[in-house]
Amino acid sequence: MIERWRTGKPLVWDSLLIGVVPSPHDFYAGLFDADGRLVEASFTPRSLSIADLDFFKDHRRGCCEEWLISPPEFGPTVGTTVVRFSKRLINRQGQFSGVFVIAVRPDFLRSFFDDGR
Repeated sequence: MIERWRTGKPLVWDSLLIGVVPSPHDFYAGLFDADGRLVEASFTPRSLSIADLDFFKDHRRGCCEEWLISPPEFGPTVGTTVVRFSKRLINRQGQFSGVFVIAVRPDFLRSFFDDGR
């Protein structure tokens, strides 16, 4: 996965270009290596590492094979409060190779909520 991002045009960028995903002010995508360093992002980062964040440590420890959804919290790489959808990445040898993160502003998620009023 990381090799695809380093050697080819990432699919998320294609989606951004054709308007499939929300605006960059509501939606952030990033790929981080096994040490938590930013490899690629759909935004201008404020921080280049997530190594000290709990969700990254959880993935590094092997918390889950599926998506991990974090509660709203400040995202230092984007500089605002976000809900993170993160996926642990493994290499062909089955070893941890990083994390793919989609971070979404809570207000954007609330826009999908219909309370029936």
